[in-house]
Amino acid sequence: MKDSFILYNSFYDPIKTLKNEQLGKLFRSIFNYTINGEITQDNDILVAFMFIKNQIDLDAKKWEDIKQKRSEAGKKHKGNQYTTKWNKMEQNGTNGSVNENENENVNVNVNEKDIYKYIVEDNSVVKDIIDYLNLRTGQHYKHSTPKTRTLINARIKEGFTLDDFKIVIDKMCVEWINTDMKKYLRPETLFGTKFESYLNREVKQTTRNINLSSEEIDKLFNW
Repeated sequence: MKDSFILYNSFYDPIKTLKNEQLGKLFRSIFNYTINGEITQDNDILVAFMFIKNQIDLDAKKWEDIKQKRSEAGKKHKGNQYTTKWNKMEQNGTNGSVNENENENVNVNVNEKDIYKYIVEDNSVVKDIIDYLNLRTGQHYKHSTPKTRTLINARIKEGFTLDDFKIVIDKMCVEWINTDMKKYLRPETLFGTKFESYLNREVKQTTRNINLSSEEIDKLFNW
């Protein structure tokens, strides 16, 4: 585990109905997890805890991915420097010497946005998203399904990040998991054209069933 974690404003939705005593338990449980890896078994704070835990895990993985990509980019940059210089030496016929005025600066600036682009290109983000959806819902969706990949890549091209996908999954699981809407916790619903509205949706916890006809549900999702 990292030696720190970030508190986001999005954490407020799943905890705002908790009592002060529950908030204290939640805060202690978060530290127990980040320090000792312990997961709380207290049902009254479990939903809020899992919401925050998932974000902490996401941040930790994201940081490890960034460090790995920076390391790989650094190695690639070092190799490219030698290749560039050797090619220029051959072109100039200098047999091993390069005019200082013709040296090229091949510095590689690696930032988080670049790292995310690399991850998208090798499709590991699609797998991470579907694995996370399966973890939260207990389903077995495949990340290799063309329609699923198309939907996720369409949202990525619109500028949405891995964090955004996990927030949407978390929010809709909190709202739908114990209702008749649970069957719509699937890629074609979550990652379609209503993705942004789900991302900005206020979390509504409920334990009652939502009784909608198939026609009403089709109208709700504009199918």
